[in-house]
Amino acid sequence: MDRREFFDAISSTYNDKYSSRDQPFLSNFFQERLDHATADLDLHGRRIVDVGAGTGQLYDRLVSQLGELDYFGVDLSAGMLANSNIPEQRRLVGTLEDVQTVWQDASVDYFFMLGVTTYMSKDEIAACFRIMHRKAREGGTVIVTLSNAVSAERSLQSLAHGILRMSSRARVYTSKKHVAAQGFERTFLTIPEFERLVHPHWTLRSVVELNQTFTPFNRMLPTASLKFQNAIRKFTRSGSMARSVLSSDLLLRMERVASESATGPASKGSA
Repeated sequence: MDRREFFDAISSTYNDKYSSRDQPFLSNFFQERLDHATADLDLHGRRIVDVGAGTGQLYDRLVSQLGELDYFGVDLSAGMLANSNIPEQRRLVGTLEDVQTVWQDASVDYFFMLGVTTYMSKDEIAACFRIMHRKAREGGTVIVTLSNAVSAERSLQSLAHGILRMSSRARVYTSKKHVAAQGFERTFLTIPEFERLVHPHWTLRSVVELNQTFTPFNRMLPTASLKFQNAIRKFTRSGSMARSVLSSDLLLRMERVASESATGPASKGSA
């Protein structure tokens, strides 16, 4: 099952992940990610492109805050978009490369990529950021999340991924539900690795560490895990090595580098 097939298969029940009653850990994680992604942004009258829009959780958040939006939702999965509240004419099925002609160059203010890069190769990420650089206005912003390559959670997830893939019983049980049992690879990145992928087109402006809970305890004992997360945040400093290792995800704000600045060093080197 490839990425598109997997997300089509789970699309009808995907919004259940946002239910605090049924999935308290995931609900907390997704809502907190939206909080940080949209904090302190002036989005009134701005053009917004949501890459990996899924079932439109970002759209729902923004429309509740702003009313009318100049918003486009892009996703590989037609099923995910069909289960969203995004207006049909603003749903774009495919990759950003597939749909990029929808916008003129230098016409987009904000790109969001929340929970997306994990399911892309490094080459796909680099290509996507080149397209966004071309389509973004001067000073445009990308808000993107990464699965943290140096986190303790990565080691636990990798262990769970291997166990599920080796166990036929687990694979049958989870094949339509859990990404850990799928055959497609996932990408984990450090911040320096990511910066090299998007250089010289984008520059890092801020980082927020997300999710200091651990598999499988965050699903087995969600309330205790969230209390433990609060304790970690109390006793570790944002930006510290300890906080970084204990955080499964990172939310980055990237600012577009002017085209002449992005090409300037290369031009000097070839002169």
